[in-house]
Parts: sequence; structure tokens; C-alpha cells
Amino acid sequence: MKKPTVISFTSNKGGVGKSRLSILVSRCLAAAGNKVLVLDLDSSTHSLTNYFLVQNEDALTKARKSHNTAMAVFDEQNNLVDYSLPTEYENLYLIPFSRNLASLRTMEYTRLQKIISNTEKNIFDHIVIDCAPGYDNIKINAIRAADYNITPCLQDNDSFDSAYDLLGHLVAEIEDKIPTWFITINGYNKRWEEAESGKQKEYITRYEETFKGHVTPRSCWLPWTADINVINDRKKLLSSESCNPNTVKNPSLYSAICNLSECFLDENTELNRPEFF
Repeated sequence: MKKPTVISFTSNKGGVGKSRLSILVSRCLAAAGNKVLVLDLDSSTHSLTNYFLVQNEDALTKARKSHNTAMAVFDEQNNLVDYSLPTEYENLYLIPFSRNLASLRTMEYTRLQKIISNTEKNIFDHIVIDCAPGYDNIKINAIRAADYNITPCLQDNDSFDSAYDLLGHLVAEIEDKIPTWFITINGYNKRWEEAESGKQKEYITRYEETFKGHVTPRSCWLPWTADINVINDRKKLLSSESCNPNTVKNPSLYSAICNLSECFLDENTELNRPEFF
């Protein structure tokens, strides 16, 4: 069976929108008809578990005892299908975070890659991994397993330095994964796109010159908007046109998420853009 496309959202810095981007891309791909598995490896906030885990006794019990990330990566012979739980979103499944994952920080670097390669009973088109800030064996596992490693960045020194530090780790330790690593910008203000000077111009130039060939297209950059907080904090749907009471209408944000999601499809395959997600 076809191996799923693995997307890792990774940053050495917290607060850059990594988990929120993981949630929106997962929802978009699933709403477009792809079967998506979300793997929560973020020990700092486990935001994806809090967001996607169905709050009923059965799901909570399974998450604590048998269907979680610690159990899923415990043995390289495991199949992720056996540890996944359905979410309230069609085509979207979750392996919740477990604090017991900390006991596996010394596992070999390629274990997750081997587990994902166990294609028997695979049903997923995409696997989305949300990583914790920092750098350890668990993150190395995610980077090695991923077909795409995406690092969200803000327009500030901390984000820039963090991205540069992560690139240093790749150069020194996981050089073969450098071609899979890309920076994407969160908080982009299109009104200042043509500005000849200013903070945005300064940082975009620094990113594009320092990480040449490793910056996603501007059409994929998330705009500067408070709607992303409303969508994630209140579990609102996102659309470019709909006026449904449970839907946030934001064409720029909708387009950016769809454009980024389309990058993870097979070459020359267009995203079947959903009405909302």
C-alpha cells in the first residue's frame, strides 16, 4: 500500500503558531477527502490532544492506557493504525500525547521511521506530527520520519535565531533531511508587501537570504489576523465565503492554509478545496 506523506511541524521555539498551523492543515487535508492521522509529540502543551480528543469516557480511557504516543512508538514493529482514535472531524484521526513518552527519550533515532514504514493495514494518506520546542531524540525521530519538515517563524530575532539553530543541528546531525526542511512565515501583513523598508521587509529579507531555497512561497504565509485564535480557541470552521454562524470568513487565511496544504500532495495534484474546514 502507498506510504503516507509525513509532515512534521517543528521548531526549537514555542509560541510561533506551530500547533495551530498543525491543526488547520490537518483539518484542511481531511476536509479535502484525505485520511489524516495526527501524532501529538508536543510535551509542552499537547495542544492537538486537547483539541482533537473526543471528550467521552471511552476515548479518555484509551488515551490514558492504550491509544497514545508512548504506546505507539514503544516497539518498532507497531502499526500506527492500531493506536489511533477517531475525532469529530471526518477522515481525521489522533494518537494522543502521553507523558510516558518521556521515558523513551533514549530510543534510537529511526524508530518512528520504521514504524511508519510498516504499511500493513495502513489507511492514511497523511501523517501530521506536532513536535515540542527544544531538541531531543523524539524530535530527531520526527524529522527523520518526515517527508516535509516545516518550521513556522514570526518576524522577530528569537524566531530567526531558533530557525538558524535548528538548521545547525540538521547540518551537523541529519544532513540528508535538509532538502525536506522549510520555513513558513506566520503573521504576514500583505499591505506592507511593497514597502521598501520597515520591520517586515527587514525580516523577510533576512529569512530569504539566510535560508535561500528553504522558505515556502508567500502564498502559504499565514496573514496577520486574530481570526486564527477564534478558529482554534472556539473550534470555529474556516471558509472564504460562508456566513454560517459557526464559520469564520477569512479569504486570506483560508487561501494560505489551502496553498500550504496543497504542497503536501503528489506533484501536479491540486487540492480539492473544501467549502470550509
